[in-house]
Amino acid sequence: MRLEISTHKLAGGILLGAVASGLAMTALSGAGSAGATCASISGIGNGNGCASTPTSVAIGIGPNTFAEANGLFDVAIANGATNTGTQFTSAVSIGTANLAYAGGPNVAAFAGTSPGILPGPGGGSFNVAIAQGSNVLAAAGSGNLNGTDVGNVAINIADDPTGMFGQNNVRAGGFSLVSPQPGVGNIAVNIGGTAGPLANGNTVTAFGQGNLATNLGGTGNFIAAGNPFAFGLPPGTPTTPATFSTAFGIGGSNNTVVAAPGPFNVAGEINHTGTPGTLTALNTIKIG
Repeated sequence: MRLEISTHKLAGGILLGAVASGLAMTALSGAGSAGATCASISGIGNGNGCASTPTSVAIGIGPNTFAEANGLFDVAIANGATNTGTQFTSAVSIGTANLAYAGGPNVAAFAGTSPGILPGPGGGSFNVAIAQGSNVLAAAGSGNLNGTDVGNVAINIADDPTGMFGQNNVRAGGFSLVSPQPGVGNIAVNIGGTAGPLANGNTVTAFGQGNLATNLGGTGNFIAAGNPFAFGLPPGTPTTPATFSTAFGIGGSNNTVVAAPGPFNVAGEINHTGTPGTLTALNTIKIG
């Protein structure tokens, strides 16, 4: 099944990057001016790159680090000990009992949503975002500005050579820009996958309720359990949150893998070389 999607995928990638950049800018402005190592606990010690509210903790390590924990029992840790020049590390945790950890240059982690990027109160609960490496983003519950995302986990561990922040991203939860449904209990993980050209970044997303999306290695893959931008589907197809579905990628390049709408759909690829603009697998598994 061949579908031309490069323009659609590029538009979605730009939108993801724009939201990511907006979140990053909010983090930078909210935590104060850039500084070296800083710590803010229950609102004590705000400034120099760190900001917190009562019961929450924000810690920054190294130059150009920004950490914000805004809510109840939130934790944000930004480890930019190896940053040089304009490289930054940003961790933002907003809502109730969220955790965001970012480690490495040009790395960001968002758990819960900061209001002000798009209309909505922001927030979220029990979300975990971990980003480690270089030029990577992890966001758990950060796309739902209604503050109703609960229990999502996003992990992105990779050293991406593209140097383009937002092109290598892992997201778990809802996305209120395209769907009113909350994201609950989603897990999205990327280990070692890197981005390709601008229109073919590396994205792993679990969108809806109870979904799992994983990617191990490879280049330029789009792995989605639930499909917030209808990548790989005919033009005009509505966005598709999924329920209890699984999408995976192991190695390979230029693949678009989608499991939706569920329940219990499975899609994957194993060491497959796809063609940009072509759907690799929709609720099927492609090997080699």
